[in-house]
Formats: sequence, C-alpha cells, structure tokens
Amino acid sequence: MRFLLIAAMIFAASFAIQAADADATAKPEAQPLDKSTPIQVGFWFDTPECTKTSNVYGFKTGQVVSSGIGRVYGLEASWLISATENIGGVQTAGIGCSSKNLDGIQAAIPYCMNSEELNGLQASILNLASNISGFQPGAVNVANDIHGLQLAVLTNISQDVYGMQAGVANYAKNLNGVQLSVVNVSGGGDCMQIGLVNVGFRRGIQFGLVNYIRDGWFPFCPFVNYSWKIVRHLD
Repeated sequence: MRFLLIAAMIFAASFAIQAADADATAKPEAQPLDKSTPIQVGFWFDTPECTKTSNVYGFKTGQVVSSGIGRVYGLEASWLISATENIGGVQTAGIGCSSKNLDGIQAAIPYCMNSEELNGLQASILNLASNISGFQPGAVNVANDIHGLQLAVLTNISQDVYGMQAGVANYAKNLNGVQLSVVNVSGGGDCMQIGLVNVGFRRGIQFGLVNYIRDGWFPFCPFVNYSWKIVRHLD
C-alpha cells in the first residue's frame, strides 16, 4: 500500500510538471546574472510570475511548489516539489526535485530527476538522471551516463558507467569499472563483475557462481571467468 501511494504521488507530481510546461506559449529567458534576489517564495509552478525567470542568491522556497528557468545559488526547499532548472547548491523537497543542471546536492524522499547535467549527489528512493558525475544512492537508480558510484537497494540501470554499480541487480550497456550485485549484466567495456550471476559480452573478469562472457575463451565458467581478447563488433 505504501509503495502504491508513493507511485501515485510521483505520477501526480510528474503530471503537474508536464502540465505546467504545456501551458507555456512562449519560451522566456532567464534574467541576467546581475539581477537577483536573496529570498524568494513561490506558491505553484511559475506562481507568482516573477519566480519563472528570476535568479536567487540565497534561499528559494515553495509553499507548496517552487519552479523556474532561472538559477538558484544556495538552497531551494519546498513542501512538495522543487523544480528550478539550474541549481548551484542544494535542492530538496517533500515529494520530488526536478532540475536540468545542478552542481551540488539533490535530495528528496520519493524521487529526484535531472535532465541534463548533475555534478555531486542525487539521493532519493527513485533517482533519474541524464549525465551524472558523483554519487547516486537510492532504491532504484537510472542514468544515461554516470562517472562515479551508483548504490541501490534494488536496481541500477545505466547506459554508460565509469566507476561502480552496487545493488541487488545491475545493468550497464557499457561498463568501465566494477559491478557488485546478485545479478550483474554488462554489454561492453572493460569491467569486473562480482555476484552470483554475471553476464558480459566483451572484455572483463567475473567472480561468481554462474559466469558468462560471450567473447570469452570459455563463455560459461563457474567461479571465475575472464576475456581480454581484442574484439570488434558492429553495433
């Protein structure tokens, strides 16, 4: 029941963000950096209007939602959703956070989303990121490209990993680093996999009960398996 409630809250918050974007008939530009305010209070998406394009050097809060295409250098904290696009500092909220570019910390209980670049920490139950350099801890972590560590209670899913994935199940299309889990799957790269079941397709070394590397000298091998052949494939 608790999981269903959290899922419903995330769906409602995502719908609200999409609806707010759909209402914009023109794309305004953020104010120049020399125009800013130390404190700002928002009540809903782009409400009041000044919260949409302004810059905050200090503290921005949502009672109950804050958003905008401007910048926050400091802290953005809201009761429900914090959704300013550009953050230098900390972004947090009771339900979820959404940003495009963030340097610092993004943390909420149900979910965090970043659509372009995140440098630092993204921590929540569900983490969604495009490109992240840093640390992504949560129950479920999804990233396009990660340089650093993904640490999940359940699952890590990434396109490209340069670093480490640790959880119950890990998937990376390209892994240059280490996977530590019950089930590890990697499509390519130079990697080490440690788990009960390890699946790889190109180069790497595996330690586990069931090990499979498609391009290995012995594709199936228990306990230890490796392949360091130079192979070329047309993707």
